Amino acid sequence: MDIARLLQQHLSREEVWKLMSDFLKAADKEQHENSINLVARLLFMIKFGDIPHECGGGRHIEWSHGSLVEFVHNYFSHPPACGHERIKLEKSFNALNLQRIAGIQISWTDNLADHLRMVDDDKAVAIFHHASFLEYQLHK
Repeated sequence: MDIARLLQQHLSREEVWKLMSDFLKAADKEQHENSINLVARLLFMIKFGDIPHECGGGRHIEWSHGSLVEFVHNYFSHPPACGHERIKLEKSFNALNLQRIAGIQISWTDNLADHLRMVDDDKAVAIFHHASFLEYQLHK
């Protein structure tokens, strides 16, 4: 909880690491890094850092400096590559029909950074499936 509070204070990764030394005195550098990555994963539902022997697919994101909030904002704030002003989708455009009509399978993901990413040689699309997490973020 202490690490989560530090990350939410917009402190840089380096500052969090230094302050952690006060309450995690026996931990080594790798344990500090893994602790920061774990708490960041729990706060944002994004796979931060490469965890050895981790099960499950998806990719991880390397956050090495600056504050976590700034990093996430910069990562997700890139403008769209294609224009979408004139695109209007009907109500029938949903995951079930995407599978039925286009033959694109749904691959559920816990990693928000993988949402709408085409996977398996473009035969499947990753969909972030924790709707309650997203709803909570709207009311925060």
